[in-house]
Amino acid sequence: MPENSGQSSSDGRRRLSDFLRSLSFGSERDGRYRYFDTPRSRQELYQVGRTLAEYMHDRKIPNVAFIDRSARPAYLTLRAYWHAKYPSEPLPNIYFVSPKGFRSSEYLAQAGFTGLPRILEDAATAHKKGEVMEDVSRIRSEREVDEDVASTYSRLVEDKDKPFLLFDTCVHTGDGVVPVIDSFRRLGFDQLQFGVASDARNYSGIRPDMTVMHREPDKLCYPFHYDDLTDKSYGTVHAIKYPISHYQGTANTVRQEISRVMRDQIALHSVLPQT
Repeated sequence: MPENSGQSSSDGRRRLSDFLRSLSFGSERDGRYRYFDTPRSRQELYQVGRTLAEYMHDRKIPNVAFIDRSARPAYLTLRAYWHAKYPSEPLPNIYFVSPKGFRSSEYLAQAGFTGLPRILEDAATAHKKGEVMEDVSRIRSEREVDEDVASTYSRLVEDKDKPFLLFDTCVHTGDGVVPVIDSFRRLGFDQLQFGVASDARNYSGIRPDMTVMHREPDKLCYPFHYDDLTDKSYGTVHAIKYPISHYQGTANTVRQEISRVMRDQIALHSVLPQT
């Protein structure tokens, strides 16, 4: 890792967080919230939780994986709505996957990421998102990626013959999610389904099986903010702990606000347990 990568990624995270907090689209802001300060952003959290829970319940989907980092906090919306609507039924098994670790040398070559301009473009995008910078020599082969998936998610692999939902905030080019889908399918997940919070500006050719909303969310590609305690690496399909610990407070605040929003919205919509 370059000597300054921790500091530069920290700066990127701060810029991204400040930008997300600045979004309002003309809505009146609520000073009680730091990150979900508009009525629309809070309604969208509820909408995602309800859609996820009802979709999985009605189709008897026992496992769901949230894509790091922006979709990770969405598990809180699923958990809150599920416990309110289906209190006597077990919550689906929840997993998290880091898309960067699924990017194999074979996929990058096929997608045209092997040339220096594309590698630099990819690195610049990671920097803007506040991710730790890495040497591309850490990129692995498809075989190594699949072995990592089978080892890291051994319990999930035991259920590969059952329906499985992969959930992300959005899909644009598909560069992030395609390697993830491909790896799980190579391992025999024939009933894999893909869901998104929003399919606005989707020009990937991928048709999600589940879409919560067709418009762009109030907070764009970050309707749940994102998880500040994790980072993505070419060397693992699971998120790694972010090296700068002072983001613990931000992560806790995001989680607390999502939980509070879901409690309030569930009460507002009079969600009753299904009998």
